[in-house]
Amino acid sequence: YFVSLLDDFIMATEPDLVEDMPIEVGSPTEVADESDMDVDREGTRPTGSGGGGGGREREVKTEVTTAAVDHKPENRKRRAGALPGDDAQHAAEEESPSKRPLFSSEDKPVTSAELRQLLQLHTQEMKEAWSSMHGRLGEVERKQLNQSGELSSLKGRAKINEREVMAMKQSQEVAARKVEALTEDVKNLKVQLEEVKTSAAKTPDAPPGAGVNCQELQHPAHGHDPWGDYLRRRAGGPGLLPGQGRSRAVGGDVDRGGPYHSSEPSAPARGAPGEQGDSLSEEDKKTLVVGGWMADARRAVIEDESAVILQREDIKALVDVDKLAVYGPRRSVGMLKFVQREGESCTEDVRSRMWKVVKILAQEKYILPSTQSSGDDKAMWAAFMKTKAARSRTAHISMLRRVCIALATETKDEAGAVLRLEHTEAGAYDMDWSAGTIWCGIHKLGSATHRSPKPQQAEVILMGNGWVNLDAVALVAGCSPDTAKRAFELEL
Repeated sequence: YFVSLLDDFIMATEPDLVEDMPIEVGSPTEVADESDMDVDREGTRPTGSGGGGGGREREVKTEVTTAAVDHKPENRKRRAGALPGDDAQHAAEEESPSKRPLFSSEDKPVTSAELRQLLQLHTQEMKEAWSSMHGRLGEVERKQLNQSGELSSLKGRAKINEREVMAMKQSQEVAARKVEALTEDVKNLKVQLEEVKTSAAKTPDAPPGAGVNCQELQHPAHGHDPWGDYLRRRAGGPGLLPGQGRSRAVGGDVDRGGPYHSSEPSAPARGAPGEQGDSLSEEDKKTLVVGGWMADARRAVIEDESAVILQREDIKALVDVDKLAVYGPRRSVGMLKFVQREGESCTEDVRSRMWKVVKILAQEKYILPSTQSSGDDKAMWAAFMKTKAARSRTAHISMLRRVCIALATETKDEAGAVLRLEHTEAGAYDMDWSAGTIWCGIHKLGSATHRSPKPQQAEVILMGNGWVNLDAVALVAGCSPDTAKRAFELEL
């Protein structure tokens, strides 16, 4: 404050002295490097590199600068309101940690080369860690693949075990039923034996070996006869009425003179060659089956298209009718009937003419117009009429071939092409019509007469007329056994 008053006094009394005083104007850099705080704390500025005169000039300049600074109103107010302890507080604030430099002499700035080296080391460590992780993942994948193979093997073994268990259960059920039937038969035999002994004791005058007529014992006058029921079941079935079939005596003799017996010979046993279902009548022996039409073709279509062939001179001289017999409004075949002409001594002469018609149709290969419109050209064919058993065998292998061709057509590979193209043609299958057996290459697909494979060898299902090897069908068609099974179940 006193310095300020002194400066004002000098300016007022001796203005010439102040004007003549040499004042060196410093550079802007020197003024910017120093602050008012340094002036207040040191009182003087550092001397230059010159002699003593330079130091005096710098002191004068400092004084003038200080006086000029103090003339500012805000500085005066600050200096007037300053307290004795402000300088100490100001020095403490300068020494506070928050106002110190952020780094010491040991923590120097990082150069770009050092930063690049650190990043390279970090990248190398990451690559090594990822290589280790990649190796572990590969090991896990290999173990998973091995486990998948083991699971497939276990699945196959479980499937085989299930088949064996099912076969054992079926065998046990069949054996249990047989044991129950045998037990019941033994009980009935014991009861019947006692009754026979009782009946024999009541007729002492009967001739030896004559026995008792079972049908007579069934008469209401004699009451119920279990032994007679048993013999009737053995001879002709449980539903045999009096006068039908053949009756047996207890001693083994046949009595044909009773009132409940017939003098006609008994009918053949079920399943014998002379059975009604396994033989043809004389009319059927003289009938040809003509086919080739689509399923459920109209009767008019069959009659019109067959008339074209029957009117040919070579066939017209061999047949006895001018059109086929179609039984029903929609069929796929018709019947061509023959009669024995004058001059023909036996049925063989008629069958000779029938055989000529069969060969002509086979050689002609007449394509039916109704099948051309559907895109499946079929030729007319003729065949001798077969027995019911033969027709069932033929139907079994025909159905099996049709299903196999359909499965082979529907099974595609990854590219969308047919997987087993060679098995989509009917010529790929070998058919034994008489035995009802079908093959495709080395695989026997099914049969109506041959013995089926064991359950341990293949998965087999029974259809209405025979058995089907699902494993062989799956190999031929390129599908799974389950898919083949579902396809055949739709045919039941």
